[in-house]
Amino acid sequence: MIPTPRPEYPRPQLRRRDWRNLNGEWSFAFDDSDVGLANGWQSVTPEDLRSGNPPFDRKIIVPYCYQSKLSGIGETAFHDVVWYARALEYASAGDERLLLHFGAVDYRATVWVNGTQVASHEGGHTPFSADVTHALAGEAGDNVVVVRAEDPSRDVTTCSRRGTLSRVSPAVVSRDSFEVLCNKEAGVLW
Repeated sequence: MIPTPRPEYPRPQLRRRDWRNLNGEWSFAFDDSDVGLANGWQSVTPEDLRSGNPPFDRKIIVPYCYQSKLSGIGETAFHDVVWYARALEYASAGDERLLLHFGAVDYRATVWVNGTQVASHEGGHTPFSADVTHALAGEAGDNVVVVRAEDPSRDVTTCSRRGTLSRVSPAVVSRDSFEVLCNKEAGVLW
């Protein structure tokens, strides 16, 4: 088993009692033809992810960008659209809310939980968040988080930093918070 990269809590001054780090292995896909939305990649199921079949037939180690050898991919070519997916077992604890927080996504991000769009954001340097409680599976069971990151390599208006390193950074879940950082810099996704 691969140790969890960057296991530390991302904001020690605001530490939550119950949380789980989601860094580590995620399913991954390049979408060079930009067909993922039309083909319903956002509605992938836990069974689809377990099968290892296309489109999510690659694995990536989050928080590393796909260009990094540490990601397990090490692909240095430009890919304007990439997708990340991960099954997440979460048991609702009464009326608690589950929030999904992103530190940054370079440059555009759309996020789904169980096929329901929960967030979209543009701007590679600013955080955003969404309450995803309404999209969770009703009982303790598998949920699927899907992130589509778009960083057009030829669009000079997106203020991309050091090229196009679209990626999901580390993740953590707490009973009332689930933050995902998608950016070019290493950090903890929670």
